[in-house]
Amino acid sequence: MVVGTNLGGVQETETVVLEVVSCADDDGDADGTDDGRGDGSGTGGADDRSGPLARTGTDLGLPLRIAVVALAAGAALLLMGRKRQSRTA
Repeated sequence: MVVGTNLGGVQETETVVLEVVSCADDDGDADGTDDGRGDGSGTGGADDRSGPLARTGTDLGLPLRIAVVALAAGAALLLMGRKRQSRTA
């Protein structure tokens, strides 16, 4: 049971029911130990939901740094051009 307050300040309670459908561990035996080997029965297809979470997205570290440097250089060039125009006017 979860108890909380909504945006209007009213206390709300939510109940969630979970059903355990299997007590076998990842390697297929029911002894409660996990040797990390699994049972080799995975198909590798999109319907195989027993494995680890899929890796989504991408690493944007380097492209983001390049974009920030390019943006800063463009801003610096723009400011230098404006200062040059104000001196000649």
